[in-house]
Amino acid sequence: MARFLSSIIVLSLACGGHSGATAGTTPSTSAEGLPAELDRIRAVATSPVSESSGAELDEAWRAIEAMGDGAIPGLREALAGAADEPDFFVVDVAHLLLLRSQTEADMDAIFAALATVDYDDPVVHAGWNDLFRMFHTIAVGGDERILAEIDRGFLTANETVAFPVHAMFDVSIEFQLMWLYGAFGTVGETHVASLLRSPPEGADLATLIGLLAWIGTERSVPAVERVAASSRDGEVVTTAVGFCLTMGGPPGLAAARRLAGNLPGGEGEELAGFADRVETVARRPAEPATPLSADEARAQLEQIVANRSHADIEDPGPLLASELDDDALIEGLVRGRAAILGRLSDEAIEEVEVMNIVLQRAQFRHFADAAG
Repeated sequence: MARFLSSIIVLSLACGGHSGATAGTTPSTSAEGLPAELDRIRAVATSPVSESSGAELDEAWRAIEAMGDGAIPGLREALAGAADEPDFFVVDVAHLLLLRSQTEADMDAIFAALATVDYDDPVVHAGWNDLFRMFHTIAVGGDERILAEIDRGFLTANETVAFPVHAMFDVSIEFQLMWLYGAFGTVGETHVASLLRSPPEGADLATLIGLLAWIGTERSVPAVERVAASSRDGEVVTTAVGFCLTMGGPPGLAAARRLAGNLPGGEGEELAGFADRVETVARRPAEPATPLSADEARAQLEQIVANRSHADIEDPGPLLASELDDDALIEGLVRGRAAILGRLSDEAIEEVEVMNIVLQRAQFRHFADAAG
């Protein structure tokens, strides 16, 4: 994608987003000026991006924000004509409506409008940070219709986003996909695994498998192994083995060995050696811990979801030793990971890494007993 944005546009559109954009609504004021502000957004959407584009959009957003709920009917009306509007205009107006109303009717209108958007439009790419934040807001809300739009817009994109407040810049598309699909928990994992069977045109299989290493579990092992076993792409196979060994539990361990056996010479032997080390660690008895009751374990898992963080849990040992059955424990950890991905920060990435270690241990928690 051609890079033609000035540093000012990068900061105003791609990095910081609209300075006037805030979630929620304000008391209604006159929306008499809404058509003029929509025309201002339309003008940005139909003109070459310039140093003034970001400032124009910020002015429009501030003015519309001041209209509060009074702007909602006009925003709905604007989206109703989405098929005849510029792509960036549709995205921007959809975002404005989302921040003010998430009723069933308005969400229907938003999705109907997004279905008309060509996400390859260069002005849409200039505002990628706002597109990502809008999609993430919808994903955290759990509306599964956004999955198809993520597939269309993000799977083959190569834009970065930034979270300046967390000093995060140039956040890659792989991490964006982690936040977007991962916020759905099991539903997101199942969706990504299904894409391996019939990937969208231009989607990279290694990227999809690598994504499952962040948001997957052992339930995705069959889909990953099926694709990797028939692939002649070394990156696909090695990425698949990596997923199987880090997030695949006991089924992944067996699959990794089968896949490693298909690789030539030293590379296959090296990956088989990694599998041996994973098994050695998995067979070690767990550190002694006072087990939580099933109710205590459920409460701790719900605490992670409520806080969108596991920071208050210093030692996962009692949780892993708990009386909670394996399926409930794994599902609770997946829900906790999804909740953490509701936060856009570097700390969230670090917490997901820890959650994945705990989740893999949970998948292996009876492995030594079964082996013995």
